[in-house]
Amino acid sequence: WHTWATPAQFFATTFLLGSLAVGAAFMGSIMWRRRAALKKGEGGLDLDEGARTLLTRSLKGVGLTAVAMLGVEFVIIPLHISNLSAAGGAAAESAAVFSGAWFVARLVLVFAGAGLLAVFLYRYASAAKDSGVRLLAIVSTSAFVLVLAGELIGRSQFYEQMARIGM
Repeated sequence: WHTWATPAQFFATTFLLGSLAVGAAFMGSIMWRRRAALKKGEGGLDLDEGARTLLTRSLKGVGLTAVAMLGVEFVIIPLHISNLSAAGGAAAESAAVFSGAWFVARLVLVFAGAGLLAVFLYRYASAAKDSGVRLLAIVSTSAFVLVLAGELIGRSQFYEQMARIGM
């Protein structure tokens, strides 16, 4: 618990989930407004050029931030595990938590959510037409949900890795 990796992982998680939450909330707001316009009989909410530009820039920013934070996490995690393993004793016992199916599931969920879907968001946001807004909303929300599930597994492992010494 008393390593540089603890605050680094917590901040990386905050920035990663925060950026994906912003993207999902932004797309949710657009979809909610489109649904309200359809209910009023306005034929849907077409994005004007300014809104489309804002959408594109925001989603590209979300994608870049997610990929950057994914890189930070995939540097911190192996360094943290190797430091724990090398320390021996209770620290080595703590490192054992990071093996197994839950650890692999966490890495797969975070990589799928932040990596693959963020790259898709970045590429697809440039070509987003009004018909593709629904797909962008699904992708951005899926990315957030996958990373949230992965990070919840990660927090569970973080608190599970505590090895009691003494009393």
